[in-house]
Amino acid sequence: MSDAAQDFRRPPRLSLDAASPPATLVAFDTFSPCAGRVRFGWPAAAEAAGIPLSRTVSDAGGRTHHVLRLEGLPADTAVAYRAEADDGAASPVRVFRTPPAPGADVSSKFVFHGDMQGGLATPSRVVFPYIEDLVRTMRAEKPLAVFQVGDMADEAYRTHGAGAAAWDDFFRLCRDEIAETYFLPALGNHDCPPVPEEADEPEPRHFDRRAGLFHELFALPEPLGPGEAVYALDVGPVRLVVLNTEADIASQNGFLARELQRGAFAPHAKALVLMEHRPPFSSVHYGGNEEVKKNWLPIFKRYEGSLVLSGHVHAYQRFSPFGPEGPVCLVTGGSGGYLFDEPSAAAERPDFATSCYHCVAADVTASAISCRAVRSDGWVFDRFEIPLARRVRVSPVFPEAGGTATVQFTLPEDAAEEADMQLLWEADGGGKTRTRRMERPLGRTQE
Repeated sequence: MSDAAQDFRRPPRLSLDAASPPATLVAFDTFSPCAGRVRFGWPAAAEAAGIPLSRTVSDAGGRTHHVLRLEGLPADTAVAYRAEADDGAASPVRVFRTPPAPGADVSSKFVFHGDMQGGLATPSRVVFPYIEDLVRTMRAEKPLAVFQVGDMADEAYRTHGAGAAAWDDFFRLCRDEIAETYFLPALGNHDCPPVPEEADEPEPRHFDRRAGLFHELFALPEPLGPGEAVYALDVGPVRLVVLNTEADIASQNGFLARELQRGAFAPHAKALVLMEHRPPFSSVHYGGNEEVKKNWLPIFKRYEGSLVLSGHVHAYQRFSPFGPEGPVCLVTGGSGGYLFDEPSAAAERPDFATSCYHCVAADVTASAISCRAVRSDGWVFDRFEIPLARRVRVSPVFPEAGGTATVQFTLPEDAAEEADMQLLWEADGGGKTRTRRMERPLGRTQE
């Protein structure tokens, strides 16, 4: 698609809401206040040629920022759409794939990346070809969703201009990616504007995470309130929890535990993924974030989380701080900012590390997350697999007082064929537990 075809102020971008089943959200921005609409239909061929767009959703008009909800879409289906506005703006016909039905036994593909920073590596923009190659590589993966670990633009340091202008390169470079896959970002420190009293300083030290354009550019659920950049939702087989390292770390512990419980016990959730910007571990430049390590990692481990995604460090690093039992901590900050060198010695040594422009492609099945780290030229330089073997499911996840719930569990392989089991649960949120011993011995798998 050529730049001339983009008649919108900012091109369409896809996301999901947190409902069950989720609705697809299409956001776009026009130059003048007007009504916007999305025409859509299915089934769609890969190139969307000749697909009738027989359904339409519209807004009331009088606005420049448009968010339209596409509801009732069939699961695991290619859907074609076209965004339009009454001021004459229109996008090309795009195609995306909807999430599979909850619990469906299918493989879903995801892409992880971060720290594009608008491609700020040098003023001469010599890094742009690498980013363009990387975006083509990500698009070729045809993922269900992209998880972006933050620092998409450079609003903080105004390298590419102030305010909205700081995001122009991001939208130019990623216009295909954000229009054809569900794009779910975390807030990075470069995505926040400097506070007003430091706005004209070349190296501001304080940033306003609530005033940034991040919150109006991306249509995301924010259950803790507008501007918090903290959310959670199911994306196919993945329960994704996104936290904000630019805010108080400890204040998000309760939200993290609640959402991890929702995913850990839900029958349809195969993998738990935590995404935030500043990594708990790093052998490069900044080092790991001690507050993330102290507050969030123990909670994530307790709920048998699968993968922690971070950026901030412009390199690729893979850590296994808890051994084969997980979770894996992955730093994927190589999509456009200047690269950091890997030191010869550091206190925290990764399982694998390198510096290059890259993304990570992941296939999620019922039994494993299979990951490939892919360089901008398509070369796969690292592979790893995370087993998914959580042993307990509860339905409903949060039973009502006096109600009933179904508990599904699998005993460890080394457990006796018959064993006594205790059920422990928290009472009134006060940290106290009650215990009930099952009245009969249980076999290896019970419901």
